[in-house]
Amino acid sequence: MADDVTRIEIGFEGGLIAGFKLSEGEWAILASALPAGSGHVSVTADDGTDLYIDVSKIAYVKREPRVSKVGF
Repeated sequence: MADDVTRIEIGFEGGLIAGFKLSEGEWAILASALPAGSGHVSVTADDGTDLYIDVSKIAYVKREPRVSKVGF
C-alpha cells in the first residue's frame, strides 16, 4: 500500500460503526461512490482486508486524512 493513508470511520444505519485505514487511491474509489447514495463499492483496506460496502446503508463517513504514527 501507499505511504499516504487515510483513516475513515463509516457509520451505518442501525448504529454499526466500522473504522479502517485506506490508501488515498482506495479512499478516492469510496468517495466517488458516496454521492450516488446507492449501489455497492469494493475497496481494500491498508491491512489487506477486502471491504464490500452497500452505499445505501451508510449514514455518515468521517475522514482523518493524516494517520499519526508512533515513533521518531
